[in-house]
Amino acid sequence: MKRFHLSLRFKLTAIVAGVMSVCCLLLTAVSLSTSAHMMEALPLTEPAMVGADDSVIESDGVACEPAVIASAAHSTFRVQNLAAMVLVILAGSAAAYLLVRRQLRPLEQLAASVKTLDAENMDPGRLPLPRTRDESYQLALALQEMTGRVGQAYRMQKEFAASAAHELRTPLAAMQSRLEVFGLKERTPEEHRVLLARLGENLERLNTLVEQLLQLCSNRAPAFCRRIDLGRIAREAAGELGGFGTEMQVEGEAFADGSPELYRQLVLNLLGNAVKYGGGRVRVRLENSDGFAVLRVEDNGPGIPPEAAERVFEPFFRADRSRSREVGGNGLGLAIVQRIARQNGGTAQAGPSELGGACFTVRLPFDGR
Repeated sequence: MKRFHLSLRFKLTAIVAGVMSVCCLLLTAVSLSTSAHMMEALPLTEPAMVGADDSVIESDGVACEPAVIASAAHSTFRVQNLAAMVLVILAGSAAAYLLVRRQLRPLEQLAASVKTLDAENMDPGRLPLPRTRDESYQLALALQEMTGRVGQAYRMQKEFAASAAHELRTPLAAMQSRLEVFGLKERTPEEHRVLLARLGENLERLNTLVEQLLQLCSNRAPAFCRRIDLGRIAREAAGELGGFGTEMQVEGEAFADGSPELYRQLVLNLLGNAVKYGGGRVRVRLENSDGFAVLRVEDNGPGIPPEAAERVFEPFFRADRSRSREVGGNGLGLAIVQRIARQNGGTAQAGPSELGGACFTVRLPFDGR
């Protein structure tokens, strides 16, 4: 059975009419009670008669004509008072309905505008702002801001899905084309080994990409530890990546609170990015400052354009796509760095380096206990 729902306009009108009816009833009751007391106080009987010898002759207390007139006037007053009360209630309820309707009109227009929005068109400008700066204006403004954020999130989601599909399609297409060409004629054992090696590289790239996508989209709560030695993690990561012809330099010490596993991934991603896109020299500086562990990774590579400093942490973003293809990057390393930093209450920023290349600064919380 479908439930009947009253509109907000009717509810507000009923509340106003109810309050007004109670006030009118109280006022009418006070008015009638006061008139009754006044009637009782009036001398409406024959006054005492004075004789010729100045003696007082008492009357029998029979009501005279003025008493009848006053009683009829009082009855008329009660009827008129009650009728006026009913008229005031009806007129006030009608006026309240019209005023409430006028005040709720911006909300009705806003609701109609919201219904016209869809996933493909989340333009905040389609939501009208009332002229009055009351609660309806605040609601419309909040909806505009929310619509803008939802639209941006939807666009980012579409871009992310398209970029992920492109990244997955590239190695798959390469493997498919190699297999098709390989099957056109008889191959030697050496050619089989080369093919397997190429397929293994593409499969490894796919596996890395899938693992990074899962890590980027995971909401799993990481294991929390206090006083994690970031200097030790940085030196271990530098030792793992130092064999690629890059000069690694780690300076200072820093401690942070958070997940050792995620912090190791963060440092590896930062150093791996510096090795791939740097110019052969990487410097890591660590320190504790103002309740945070500060990790700076610098290189002497080509650097990051100022207009791309905010976008380098977006998934699949590449400042130089041709160079990224050469070194085998997939555009997820820095996005994972930012997610790990935010997940632990920190920040990640990019900017120029004193070495001439890029400098990535990560701040992670540390309470010193």
